[in-house]
Amino acid sequence: MIYDTSTYQIEYDIALVNFENKQAIDIKRILAEFNYYENIFNNTLTCDLVILDAIGLIDRLPLVGNEKIVLAFKSKDSQNQIVRTFDIYKISNRTQLEERLNSYVIYGVSSESIVNQTKTLSQSFPNQTIDQIVDKIFNEFV
Repeated sequence: MIYDTSTYQIEYDIALVNFENKQAIDIKRILAEFNYYENIFNNTLTCDLVILDAIGLIDRLPLVGNEKIVLAFKSKDSQNQIVRTFDIYKISNRTQLEERLNSYVIYGVSSESIVNQTKTLSQSFPNQTIDQIVDKIFNEFV
């Protein structure tokens, strides 16, 4: 069976925002591949971007932490645009492909993951039902 791939075409924009939220660079031209993951068993979204860099992006926009990836996409037939923001948590080692061309992967995670790692709860809830415990935690700690 032959599928019409034009119906599955995705229009997207992608930008890398520096740690001060003052400079955004469109990285669509140097992007070889992006993967966006949603998982019903995980409470966070993740992405990875394969970059083919001949412009020295890492040197021009120093990646020192707290940078963000903004991904906006929609399918060809949809009018609704989906916008997702990811915090960069890791960059793979650079691989030199040619004299001035490097390849590396930028990994991103939604902000819920970072918030979840910084919150702890050390409290017992005696004589309460599960729904009461969830309500109490949500109203007091979130």
